[in-house]
Amino acid sequence: MNKSTNKQVFLGEIVTKFVAAENPRDVQIRSSRDASNLLREIIGNDMQVRQQLVAIYLNNANKVMAVETITTGTSKQVLMDGMRIAKEAIITGASGVIVAHNHPSGNERPSESDKRETKSLKAALDYLEISFLDNIILTEDTYYSFADNGERSLA
Repeated sequence: MNKSTNKQVFLGEIVTKFVAAENPRDVQIRSSRDASNLLREIIGNDMQVRQQLVAIYLNNANKVMAVETITTGTSKQVLMDGMRIAKEAIITGASGVIVAHNHPSGNERPSESDKRETKSLKAALDYLEISFLDNIILTEDTYYSFADNGERSLA
C-alpha cells in the first residue's frame, strides 16, 4: 500500500480535506479486503479511540480517485453525512463509492442505525447514478462488509 498524504483543495466556497495515496491511480480495489487494508491506513491509531467515517471514491476500473475522512465521532457513534459524500463523489467524478467506519468496541456487526444510514446513502447515490459498492465496519482485528454478507439491498 502506498504511503498516505494529506492535502487541502479550495473549490470556490468549499474547502475539503482529502487523504489520498501518493499515487492513487496505482491503487485498485478488487475486494472488501483491499478496501479494509486502505481504510486501516487512513484511520490508523484512532481505531480503538473514536469512530471515523471514511469514503473511498473510485473510477470505472475501481481505481482510487480520492479517500476522504468525512466525520470523526465519539467512541460510540459517528454521523454519516450522506450529502457530503454525494457532493464529493460528484466533485471527484467518481463512478463508485465505498464508505467505512470503525467500531472501537471490537464488535463488527452493524447496528440498526448503520443499516438505516447505509440504505439512505445508497438511495441518494443511486439517484445520482453513482454506484454504492459497500459499507465496511472495521475493528482492530476484523471487518464486516455489507456487500460480502449479502446485504445487497443496503450496499
